[in-house]
Amino acid sequence: MNHKFTTSIYDFGKTINDVQFWSKQSNYNSDEYIDNLSNCLSSSSCEYFTYINYTKLPIYLINGHSFQIFTNDEDTESYFKQKVIVTPDSNKEQDYGILAKIKNNSNKYLIFYFNKGDQTINCLILDLDTITKVQKLILDNDFDDNTFITTKKSTRNTPDTNIFDKVLKQKQKNNPFLRTTSSFNSPNSNNLSLSILSTQDQINNAINKLILSGLRIRGLSTNQAKSVNEKLKIKEIHQMTYKAAIFSLRKYNNNLLDGTNKRLELEKPQIKFNDVQETIETLLHLFVDVE
Repeated sequence: MNHKFTTSIYDFGKTINDVQFWSKQSNYNSDEYIDNLSNCLSSSSCEYFTYINYTKLPIYLINGHSFQIFTNDEDTESYFKQKVIVTPDSNKEQDYGILAKIKNNSNKYLIFYFNKGDQTINCLILDLDTITKVQKLILDNDFDDNTFITTKKSTRNTPDTNIFDKVLKQKQKNNPFLRTTSSFNSPNSNNLSLSILSTQDQINNAINKLILSGLRIRGLSTNQAKSVNEKLKIKEIHQMTYKAAIFSLRKYNNNLLDGTNKRLELEKPQIKFNDVQETIETLLHLFVDVE
């Protein structure tokens, strides 16, 4: 056994002297650690704080192994018998000790407890600075893969949407009003997607059908709405998309002008079904979809 340092305990106006810290280790953690702790406890005392169940302490808060406590003072011996060996809940066979705060260090505490195996009074150093260090490591995402520290932020479960993607893909195949990339890149494009919309009624009808189809694919249908508020919101999205589409397609009605300010009818852009479809999908993606 090696004597490390001696301190005192202040307990409600009474000073408990000659509290000796002994260790079986010749080098406890490091000489610097012992020197700092020895200087802190030798120049000041610790103050009784409360009773604590030391068996429920988080391991990462305990700074090293325990010390054994000895004394040559009869009053100190009597104090530990009354405070530590005979605790308020000793008859319940619960492991309680006393928590004492080191006066010159706001985040370090001493825990004195009775070791039933060795029949000795032991002491643990509780370092609450560890909590701040762990929180900083988690916030900075700066810890090793083999550490005991884990963070829920990096383990968020990603929902499996494969089944929904399959259903959506199947509906897109069976729905002539939904734009698919392959249908426009292929030389054998669908006749409907390449058809020319020559009248305003055809344009309005195509816009309306494409909006309803796009909303239905996204699960927004007035027939399936469960409340009046949901129906109103769906109608509001429909009207907003319809007006925006009409406004967006006005560019096709602006004829090009030559130097003599004569309208060039041959150069007037033609509205194709896939132009309307692309406009509607862009608007719905902007108004409804969340990435």
